[in-house]
Amino acid sequence: MISRIVKIPIYFAVGIMFLIAVAVFFVIFDETSEDTVSKTTEIDEIIELTGTPADNYEPHERDQHCGGSDTKSNRYIQEFEIPTPCTQPLSIITDSEGKIWFTQSNTGNIAMFDPVSEEFTEYQNEKWTSKSTTMMWGIHYTQDDEVWFTDETSGSLWKFSIPEKTYSKFEFPTKIKKPFPQKIGFYNDNFVINDFSGNQVVILNHEKLDETTSTYSSITVPDGLFTSQAAIDNDGNIWFVMWKYQKEAILVKTNYDTQETEQFSLPTSINAPNGVSIGPLGNVWIADTAGNSFYKFNPESNKVIEYVTFDSPIWTYGNSTGLIKTPITRPYWTDFDSKGNLWFNEQNANRLSVFDPKIESLIEYDIPSNNVLSYVFSWL
Repeated sequence: MISRIVKIPIYFAVGIMFLIAVAVFFVIFDETSEDTVSKTTEIDEIIELTGTPADNYEPHERDQHCGGSDTKSNRYIQEFEIPTPCTQPLSIITDSEGKIWFTQSNTGNIAMFDPVSEEFTEYQNEKWTSKSTTMMWGIHYTQDDEVWFTDETSGSLWKFSIPEKTYSKFEFPTKIKKPFPQKIGFYNDNFVINDFSGNQVVILNHEKLDETTSTYSSITVPDGLFTSQAAIDNDGNIWFVMWKYQKEAILVKTNYDTQETEQFSLPTSINAPNGVSIGPLGNVWIADTAGNSFYKFNPESNKVIEYVTFDSPIWTYGNSTGLIKTPITRPYWTDFDSKGNLWFNEQNANRLSVFDPKIESLIEYDIPSNNVLSYVFSWL
């Protein structure tokens, strides 16, 4: 089934992104040798350790990966400094009391921010053994006061019990050597998790996991295709995109109860569809991380409409090398608020954006601080 496409450019406000961390380092490297006389080569290397997660990086890499600690604010956005530097916060969620929980991808920890007291609490993960960063894209809060999150490096799903302040680790089901559990959807007390490079979307029962047993099913896709974030509509249909970069993008609809599946070919302009969300009217919204656009798919008409973000200003990504010829904003993850507005981050434009589907209005908010060095590398 082929979709029709209508392209609508939109030009509104602009914005910028964030990184909070600090690292101080110094390196001395000395090596001497002679061609004619055999000597023991002595290498003296002195690296100033910070005693923080910044030590997971070589000194010359810390500016790029850890950023700075100078928090900024503007008219719309206020920044807060995380106590521990270089924790690399990633996925984020709120609980039933309005407290904010987020993953720290360079430590394996969960942290909480209380917006009333403006205080952070970081919970040490004693089960974490990795000395490097991981992609912890997925996070979900359940009503029994648990925070669940994904871990790409170990191919695992983690649970943090808020009352007990304890971590539990669950092996992610897969038929390949190294799965990549990414985003977490939730339906009928089941986690719906896309395995980004593992050719599947996995459904795991929350209650069974709490009982330390594993009951799951999966929707498989052909080899060589990535899977996007999965979203579930009010009728129990699971929507996601299986895609190959710059080759094809196919929207998949699978009913949770009947397992009936439909597929819809998406426009060739969609190169890396990552964020997928269902709007209040049942439309499927898709963010293309390889460009400047996000899309609306109407399941009733199979019509696709493209919406375009404003160009990235040069001050958001530096471009000191001059290598960036066609800057793009990279819309990434998507979600709807209670008023029916679509929110998404623009990774390279350093913005947080909100789109009102009712009046087709887009506002792009600048994130006050930015790490230009990080963006230079992300463009290459």
